[in-house]
Amino acid sequence: MWIRLGADVETLTYEVEDDGIGFDFAATIENYYEAGSYGLLNMHERVSILSGSLSVLSPCPATNNGVLIRGSLPRKQVEKQPDPEAKQSWAT
Repeated sequence: MWIRLGADVETLTYEVEDDGIGFDFAATIENYYEAGSYGLLNMHERVSILSGSLSVLSPCPATNNGVLIRGSLPRKQVEKQPDPEAKQSWAT
């Protein structure tokens, strides 16, 4: 597995790649709710809340196997100070 992070003045970028067997992304999305797995949906929702982008490529274009998850987030969204009145999650 490879994790790549980058940043410029306005944007944070990320990539997570593996060299496994990959999966049929279209079939996974088509049967998403029947499978009872919501990981991809949760990732898309969280990135959307932060006005970012997320793409899932399987197989990874460079190697023709595995999965590549790539995205970006606006720094101004990520670097916002938390509201002191907001309930804090265990992950913060």
